[in-house]
Amino acid sequence: MSFVIRDAELFWAKLVTPVNPFNADIPHWEIQIRTRDKKESAEWKKHGLHVTMKEDNDGSFYQVNLKRKSETRKGDKRDPIRVVDASLAPLDASIIGNGSVGHVQIDSYEYEMNGKKGVGFSPRALQVIKLVQYTGAQSAFEVEGETEVVVPTDTDESDDSQW
Repeated sequence: MSFVIRDAELFWAKLVTPVNPFNADIPHWEIQIRTRDKKESAEWKKHGLHVTMKEDNDGSFYQVNLKRKSETRKGDKRDPIRVVDASLAPLDASIIGNGSVGHVQIDSYEYEMNGKKGVGFSPRALQVIKLVQYTGAQSAFEVEGETEVVVPTDTDESDDSQW
């Protein structure tokens, strides 16, 4: 079954290259969706999404972390999450910054693992309607010239000396 979450705030988009932060079996693409609207979060829960409440300097918000595995259990490659802009033109997913807003198409599926049955969710597509452009992490460093290369003076590979 497929459904669409509309007007979600988008955070921590990792949609270009699959990530594997906890050394799971299969790398995945991921994105976090948020809302500050309690009624909207209740709608997300009705779909079965695992919604958690957090707080920041602006008050409470509700979030869901969504992942799409890059492969099936059989090892077949999956397509990444399709990303388009408001006019449905392809959008470079690497420029989606925190605070962007969009609609997320999510597939739900039944699974069984270790004798337990459940429902999983996988984002299929993302339509960005408000883009906060990510331009890369800012560095606190300045140009310091060239790196000094030091060659060790003790390059004898046999170490017959006594300590």
